[in-house]
Amino acid sequence: MKIKFHFLLLAISALPLSCATPGLGTYTLRLASVRQDPPPSQEVLAQIVTKQEDGKTIFHFQDENIKVEWDLANTRFHFTLTNVSEHFIKIPWDEAVYVDQYGKARRVIHDGIPYERKGEPQPFTVVPQGARIDDFLLPVDNILAENKNFVNWKVVYLFYDKLKNVGQEVKLVLPMMLQNVRFDYVFTFKVEEWKDDVKTRSTFLWGREGV
Repeated sequence: MKIKFHFLLLAISALPLSCATPGLGTYTLRLASVRQDPPPSQEVLAQIVTKQEDGKTIFHFQDENIKVEWDLANTRFHFTLTNVSEHFIKIPWDEAVYVDQYGKARRVIHDGIPYERKGEPQPFTVVPQGARIDDFLLPVDNILAENKNFVNWKVVYLFYDKLKNVGQEVKLVLPMMLQNVRFDYVFTFKVEEWKDDVKTRSTFLWGREGV
């Protein structure tokens, strides 16, 4: 089933996401766009809405198949996905991709995958009609072993270059199968602003894993 998106962009600029990175200040991001690949053939209403919930900024996207709520953090992309279609949705995690701010395509893992198995195949997830999953996507290149025994791990931050990151975009490609048809959702996030945060720099230890 292919869909042509007609977007409503509501309150995107008014409520960007501020993400405080220990030692590196505070980054402000927004969900700039969502597209389906391959392009859909039928027009249907889709929308991106930005809301404040419990003191956090949540990005909502919905069309006739899925509802996704994004909650970004320093090291990963948390999300809740609800299947609002009339069919099962299958997610092939090994085909999901993170494109960083320098245009490099990176493998990702999702919740439940141990760090020491980050290079192994990830099973599909099946989301029945009306069901939802709470998950995250994490670039595997950012998961580093702290010793040769691969016992302790750390996760480095998504952004490091402060003002140089402003204006840059990152993308998440989330593939799905619906009625044996493969389609990809491409979520684009843009860095809107960076601020030096003295409180953040003094409160957190450099190199500690973010959340």
